[in-house]
Amino acid sequence: MGISHCLSCCPIMKVARMEGVSCCGEEGCPGVTGGKIMIIEDNQVIVELLERRISRQGYSVVTCLDSEAALRVCREEKPDLVILDILMPGKSGWEIMEDLKSNPDTASIPIIVSTVKNRPEDVEKARELQAADYIAKPYVFSDLLERIERVLGGRKAGPEGTQGP
Repeated sequence: MGISHCLSCCPIMKVARMEGVSCCGEEGCPGVTGGKIMIIEDNQVIVELLERRISRQGYSVVTCLDSEAALRVCREEKPDLVILDILMPGKSGWEIMEDLKSNPDTASIPIIVSTVKNRPEDVEKARELQAADYIAKPYVFSDLLERIERVLGGRKAGPEGTQGP
């Protein structure tokens, strides 16, 4: 985004407001009210779009484009929620999910599966692997945001990075 902090703490907040940025999503920023979300997705365009849209809602966002590094990055970053693509080069999203759920450091992190695969057997596999939710691409961002808020419960962030009801 080119902005180091959000409206609530940035010395260039007028620029941020003009660009429509409500929160930078940086950990420790006063505008981050909703917890840390990790996006594991191989499509850079989708990652950038989701990162921007989610951080504007007051969440801190961490991204990982590399399926092989996903477990390591997740263990290091300790996110409150993972949004996971299934069709990834290298390890599939299913393999990543199995790795995350079988590792004591990451097993309790909820996962929202985000994929173009929308067959009943895929939804069932996500359930078997203890996914917190499942959303088929393409989707409307508000549908993903609703799932994020439902999974994170009390850490719901409202518009402009304020705490939600």
